[in-house]
Amino acid sequence: MDNNLTVYNEYVDDYTSYELVPQEKSILAEFKECWNKTTMLDIGVGTGRTSYTFSAIVKDYTGIDYSPKMIETCKAVIGEGESVRFDLQDATDLSQYQDKQFDFILFSMNGICSVGHDDRVKILSEVCKVMDDDGFFFFSTHSLDTFPDHFPFNIQLPAFDKIKPLHWAYQWWKLFLRKRRIKKLYKDTDVKEICNKPWAILATGDHDFKIQIYHIKPEYQVKQLEDAGFEVVSVYDEKAKLRDPLKEKINEYMYFLCKKKGR
Repeated sequence: MDNNLTVYNEYVDDYTSYELVPQEKSILAEFKECWNKTTMLDIGVGTGRTSYTFSAIVKDYTGIDYSPKMIETCKAVIGEGESVRFDLQDATDLSQYQDKQFDFILFSMNGICSVGHDDRVKILSEVCKVMDDDGFFFFSTHSLDTFPDHFPFNIQLPAFDKIKPLHWAYQWWKLFLRKRRIKKLYKDTDVKEICNKPWAILATGDHDFKIQIYHIKPEYQVKQLEDAGFEVVSVYDEKAKLRDPLKEKINEYMYFLCKKKGR
């Protein structure tokens, strides 16, 4: 998965949205009384999608990313100041920050899924170190429950749009090619073997099949967090509905809100 960083630098211009997703909007509302007193670490900020909102409302904001071009874009678009800064930093090593420095830590858009298993475990450990004892960690991750029934080789091609036929044709062809490439890629794959794993690294077609993405079973994500010193407060699915990761299958991706054990 070392190639993922190179690809992200290549596709910086693809990240143009500055809108929060529904799960983030739910957390924004849940902690509305606290933001002006919060010291926040935003991991994997990309081009500043979440920075746009959170840097303006928290007491102190630090955004980090391991992509130099992403950080350059954040500094140009969002800007820095006395209480807002952007650091070029790999989340597997947060030693430049003080222990228990941050009240709220965010790792959005499944950014933690861009690294391998060992680095993922390191990131969780590092986050636990720099998070205040009464702080919260909110992050999103791909679910392995998406495989195979909700995986890209089951993409539904769009119905004909007579109002925008050219746009429809482009989207249809684009999705058709992606679906065909996915099927070819997984032609000889043991589907049952992958489904029985607690986690797996898969290609989903993102960025023209140039990156690999970590997927994890919901119940194993709970264990992984517990091993790192966290306990789960709540879990949102891709529609921002609260779910039970120990009892339910969760397709697509999940957002976990966590705190330190015993707090």
